[in-house]
Amino acid sequence: MAKPWARIEIGYLNHPKFLALNANAICLWHEGKNYCDSHHTDGLIPKDALKSFRFRGAKSVESLLKSCGQKGDGTPYAPLWHEHPVGYKMHDYLDYNDCRDAVLARMAKADERRQADADRKAEWRAMKKPKKVSRKMSRRTSDGTETSPSRSTTETTPETETLLNVPKEQEHSPAPHPVKELLAFYEQQFEALVGEKPAFTEGRDAAIAKRTLNQFGPDKARALLQAFFASDDPFIRRSGYGLNIFAGQLNKLITDLRSRTKPEDTPDVHGHVPPCKTFRECTAKAIAEGKAAAAKVSA
Repeated sequence: MAKPWARIEIGYLNHPKFLALNANAICLWHEGKNYCDSHHTDGLIPKDALKSFRFRGAKSVESLLKSCGQKGDGTPYAPLWHEHPVGYKMHDYLDYNDCRDAVLARMAKADERRQADADRKAEWRAMKKPKKVSRKMSRRTSDGTETSPSRSTTETTPETETLLNVPKEQEHSPAPHPVKELLAFYEQQFEALVGEKPAFTEGRDAAIAKRTLNQFGPDKARALLQAFFASDDPFIRRSGYGLNIFAGQLNKLITDLRSRTKPEDTPDVHGHVPPCKTFRECTAKAIAEGKAAAAKVSA
């Protein structure tokens, strides 16, 4: 829901009414106006609400309830607050601020515009992504013509469909899809420890699996998952062992793996075992492995 906004006149602190106030009284006036603007009371301040104000001192209230003096024509200035049956009322509040109905109507229109804009963007993304996936998943038949799979009518996103579903030409291949294989390994570990199958959040969990494979490779990713389920960290044990928790605890899991291995078997910063001798060699090797893993995942 849109937040309400309020008006304050520029230079109001130089008005005689405010020049006659001390700092606490000015702060109390602002607290009162903020309450009226936030709760749409049309300038009314209940006595119970005043008790929650930080600058509600008796002298500050008294300063707001009395006139600061006379105008040039001899008539007295009206006080900033007036006593009211419910508590207090700000002087001429509705002369310079919108009433409750106008504010709520403005906020409702802002929410409608925001929702319409969100719907428009969602529709644009829905039209854009399937075309991109269709071009990526197109394949050639035996006669040389190129075909593309029809769009899915399910609620799974194109990204999820690419990550979790093995392409038709790989359905009978002996080598399973890397992301699907890692998710299956995660499911086995989860079921062995918890006693039931995990509830996947398809787009998020597939993206986590793909990112882990690109960064560490299949073997290191499996080792990290095993360390995740074997961890004695209280936070991990209470978390429910979701893949999002796994992604957030990767640095700790890497440290745990290093502490459990021999020095010569301790991975370097990029997970190489045995560790590379120089940082330049390690970086070059990591870049090559990342490209190979990315090509394998996107295949």
